[in-house]
Amino acid sequence: MKTLYASLAIVTLMISANALAADPDVNTSVTIKGAARIAPVYVSPDEAREIVGRYVLDNGKTLNMTQKQNRYYVEIPGQSLIQLIPISATTFVSSDKSIQLKFTPAMDGRTTQVIARYVEG
Repeated sequence: MKTLYASLAIVTLMISANALAADPDVNTSVTIKGAARIAPVYVSPDEAREIVGRYVLDNGKTLNMTQKQNRYYVEIPGQSLIQLIPISATTFVSSDKSIQLKFTPAMDGRTTQVIARYVEG
């Protein structure tokens, strides 16, 4: 009789363990946050000419995008000069990722729009 109860207990535990393991509602994933390294890309002189300049933003401020040698900078009123890293020919980010600029060229190749994202830290 003791063997029967022991066998029933073991079978019950095995069924419970299998049910828990097969439960799709149990989240077994782990999210680890980390800072991705920014890999700069080469921007040709022609591409640089299309994006360097002044842009009037929707809030009335003027953004000034400049280039000195192979480095790119943005000036925003009320902020110091900030170096940007090109991550594509039309997208630039600051090293701390608080600023992202995406330039959208028109059909004729001239830049007509800049989308600026700024995250206050």
